[in-house]
Amino acid sequence: MVQNPQDEAGPTYISDRVKELEDAATKVQSGEWSVDKFSEYVDGILQVMNEREQSIRSIEIPPQTIDQFRAELEAGFTGITLYHEGLARMAGYAETQDPANLTEGLDLVKQGNDYLNEALRLNYTSQKKYEEMYLDASSMM
Repeated sequence: MVQNPQDEAGPTYISDRVKELEDAATKVQSGEWSVDKFSEYVDGILQVMNEREQSIRSIEIPPQTIDQFRAELEAGFTGITLYHEGLARMAGYAETQDPANLTEGLDLVKQGNDYLNEALRLNYTSQKKYEEMYLDASSMM
């Protein structure tokens, strides 16, 4: 369902946060990080994600343009949901110390990240299309 953002012209996104989460999972499992430190780290990311989600949800989209942005919105909100579920699963490691929480959580975060990158790619494509339309219209004047 989600295309590779590199399949079409557009920006390439490096998923630094996913790499950081993988590193954090490795550190807590190896004992390099305490469970408390890991929990604080994941909670901090959840807080940032919640703030960003609220700012995205507060953007008013005129009803007449909603269909133009539907695919982008669906990909973005699916990505946010999966990312949150993954972080929540990873946070569960603090209670269970079950490595499956980390593995399953990272898988969900990666899926969410893919959807978020797809939303960004769609946004980039839309912006390019509208810029071209604007340039075409202004050159006709």
